Amino acid sequence: MNIGIWLKKAESKLKDSGIESAYLDSLILLEDAIKLDRSTIIAHPETSIPNQKLEKLNYKLKIRSEHTPLAYIRKTIEFYGYNFIVNPNVLIPRPESEAFLSLLAQHKPKNNEKLLDIGTGSGALAICAKLYFPDLQVFASDTSKTALSTALLNIRYFDVPIDLFLEDLTNDKNMYDYIFANLPYVPYGFPVSQEVEAEPASAIFADDGGLELINKLAPKSYLALKKSGYIFIESLEVQHNAIRRFYTTYGFKFIKVDGLVQVFRKY
Repeated sequence: MNIGIWLKKAESKLKDSGIESAYLDSLILLEDAIKLDRSTIIAHPETSIPNQKLEKLNYKLKIRSEHTPLAYIRKTIEFYGYNFIVNPNVLIPRPESEAFLSLLAQHKPKNNEKLLDIGTGSGALAICAKLYFPDLQVFASDTSKTALSTALLNIRYFDVPIDLFLEDLTNDKNMYDYIFANLPYVPYGFPVSQEVEAEPASAIFADDGGLELINKLAPKSYLALKKSGYIFIESLEVQHNAIRRFYTTYGFKFIKVDGLVQVFRKY
């Protein structure tokens, strides 16, 4: 089968499954399979797909049609300009979470300051923070052993010194200058796509309208932060005001917001 025919059939299959990015997803799967760049594929639709690659390609197309996230099929995702290993044990990093890093950059981290990334998942945020601020001491935690195993793969790939902890929120004895909190915040029953349903529910959903873990973190993070330390919290925009009210009762001052990420300062 040549690539032109395969692309048409693949796009049709994904469209029938309700996948809006049907053509692009088909093209990406084809690029990965035959190792040709996109312009070459488009310019030469008559190119044949080797039989040994066609079988694997069709399998990947099948599971994509079942709404398996493309990142899980490819086993990688780009985040903040870097490619990270991902799998069904971790949440797929979103572009919205890049605001953590742009907000951190505004504070110009100093030599040997400490950052804790809570709910690190793939480790993408912690690793990017270390890559952009090499003098920052970075720590990362998660409640999932399998998630930490994935984070460790990425840490080894990027060859950065980051300490990993298996823990709930923050209960170690370190004191931090910055805390990243990208915790589960989607309320149970909130409508999500079939792709999101394929990701670990424990990394997405939370009780109390999605605020259970974010609220639990308030007193713990206050104790774990140094004087004038900062906490960065991602949540739905409709949750922002409730989080601000709650965190100010624990001695935090709201500083700013960028998209889904709010910044608070301990005072």
